[in-house]
This record gives sequence, structure tokens and C-alpha cells, in this order.
Amino acid sequence: MRSSVWDRRRRERCEEEYWGQRAGDDVLDLVETKEPGAPAERVLSLVEEAVRLGVIPARGARLVILHWIHGYSNGELAELDGLRPCTIRKHRRAAEQLLAEFAA
Repeated sequence: MRSSVWDRRRRERCEEEYWGQRAGDDVLDLVETKEPGAPAERVLSLVEEAVRLGVIPARGARLVILHWIHGYSNGELAELDGLRPCTIRKHRRAAEQLLAEFAA
């Protein structure tokens, strides 16, 4: 876990060096918000429905949401769960396959 925090901070420093200072809250308030029904919300509702109907397990849904919506890498998820990244990727891809079949 500790290494992912340091890796994330290193990426942030690199971004700051390349792009300049991070935007303040006053600037972020001016950015338009996504309209209702945005793709992320649609994915969340699809995942919620699939879990409710028992199409995918809650654990797989968690991995899909954390990876695709919140941007966690397989390595970061592996550190959170105490598993290997390849195991996380395997479980996430299986859940994504089930979700794709459900959506079709």
C-alpha cells in the first residue's frame, strides 16, 4: 500500500512539472458537470442491476467499478485486497465478460 501512495505522488509531481500547478477549487467550480445519464452513471446502473439479478458477484462488480469508474490499477487493487495483480485482472475480466453478456 505504501508504495502505491508514493507512486501516485510521484506521478502527481511529474504532472505538476509538465502542466504547471494543479487547479484550485475556484477553477474546478467553473468546469461543467456531466449531464444526467452520463456513461459512468449508466455503467453503475448496469452493474447494480447485474448484481441484483445475480449475474455477477458483488466482488466482481466492486473490481469493475473501482477499475473503470474510479481509475484504480490492477496493482493498486491487488494491494488493497492482498492478492496478486494477475489474480485481480483475472477476476475483473471474468466479471466484465459476464457484464457484457448481460448487457447484450
